[in-house]
Amino acid sequence: MEMITINCPYCGGQVTRNRYDYFANCPYCGREIAFDEIKEEAELDLYRDRIVELQHNNSAFEQNRRQEEESRQKLRRWIKRRNIAFTVMTLMHGLGFAIVGGVQDEDSDLMVIGVTLLMAAWGTLIASVILLPLAYPSYNYLTGENRPVNRFSLFLKLTVTAIALCTLSLLVGFIVLAILGLI
Repeated sequence: MEMITINCPYCGGQVTRNRYDYFANCPYCGREIAFDEIKEEAELDLYRDRIVELQHNNSAFEQNRRQEEESRQKLRRWIKRRNIAFTVMTLMHGLGFAIVGGVQDEDSDLMVIGVTLLMAAWGTLIASVILLPLAYPSYNYLTGENRPVNRFSLFLKLTVTAIALCTLSLLVGFIVLAILGLI
């Protein structure tokens, strides 16, 4: 006969039983112990612990998912603001150049409007390349991580992009003027 020693679930005393017995009496408190119930209770406790662990993991997962979605939304808003600023700047620059290049009389009101549009375009360019890097969220679409961004590098990229857009709008304005026969 193989004997097993366990602790009584009621008083904590040691109870020795035959491996194949389903019941025993505790020598300390006298209560009858059903060993299958102890086994089932232990398994139930394990299941409860696992459920709590899974609920905790699910909660952490949901929190991370919400934070990631908020970060994505911030980046989308930043991209929208950047696109709007660069589109407005490009349009003002191209239109301003077309007006200035197409006006023959330097004292006309159209010349003033054209120069004002050009100045506003360059003001938008300067404000955009200074303010946009400061407002850039640290979320990266590709890696899905939030980490610090090199703002100087972003400043340089935005500056090069803005100047390239102004150059492109200048070229388009020049082509429009050439087509209209104004230059």
